[in-house]
Amino acid sequence: MIETIIFSFVLITVALAGLALGVLFKRPALRGSCGGIACVKAAKCSGCRYAKENTE
Repeated sequence: MIETIIFSFVLITVALAGLALGVLFKRPALRGSCGGIACVKAAKCSGCRYAKENTE
């Protein structure tokens, strides 16, 4: 039981350290894309391939 708690703590700490490296190196923030279910006919999204192909 205690091994699981320690492993979880170490895993979360490593993940947070990895995220902190992105901040330290001033990398751009993660951004979502306009695709998949967000890309529907009625959507006005500049990143949507469907909207670019079927402009009226």
